[in-house]
Amino acid sequence: MIIIKEVRYFNQQNQASLNFFYSGVSLVIHQRKFSNDIESELTFYLNSFKNWPAKLLDKNVEVLQIIFELTPNCKGNRNQTISLDVTEEIYQITSLVFTYYSQKKFHYPIDKVLDMLVDRILSISKERQFKNASFRELLEFMEKNVKHSIGRKGFEDALHMSSSSLDRLSNKYVRLTTRRLFLEMKCTEAERKLRETTLPIKTIGEDLGFKSSKQFSTQFKKVTGKSPAEVRKSRRK
Repeated sequence: MIIIKEVRYFNQQNQASLNFFYSGVSLVIHQRKFSNDIESELTFYLNSFKNWPAKLLDKNVEVLQIIFELTPNCKGNRNQTISLDVTEEIYQITSLVFTYYSQKKFHYPIDKVLDMLVDRILSISKERQFKNASFRELLEFMEKNVKHSIGRKGFEDALHMSSSSLDRLSNKYVRLTTRRLFLEMKCTEAERKLRETTLPIKTIGEDLGFKSSKQFSTQFKKVTGKSPAEVRKSRRK
């Protein structure tokens, strides 16, 4: 499930506010208009940096940033920016959205359009990942063994691929090494348990294959930016 938290529109006039902090993931879309002012080029990025270092804009460039939150079972990768491939339909929808924010001309509830846009883009991105049988097999293996501690050899033996081949495969689709992807999957499950259960933090770490409470806390904070205790505390608010 996708929850849109905020939408931000930038052009040359308001670019002073381009650097900011936020929590969550965002879809960043750049639109560059050509000299005829009719055709335009759109570039799509899935961005999960908490501080987005946008480039200065010229008069022909506009930026739309849709900040959203994913439920734990939908969470993707953190601390990275991934370019996205989109369809002609998405190009057309996005052009309409830019028209709304730049000229305030739209005859349809913008919230519904934004929900549809983000949903379509993320669906295409997910389909692209799962079209590759080897990558799908890697993800399924990780999901089945998220509670276990598995090293490089364990992945090699189970998937019949070398570590370097697995890393290339993982990097191609999610810009992460195999080890980092598996760690993020573990931390996503840990975050779900911290928020949805009353299990002790130590037990959650042990159940997900971490060797000690210290290792769990260190790795969890490295991935999420928060300690397990901070996540558990926020659950009570």
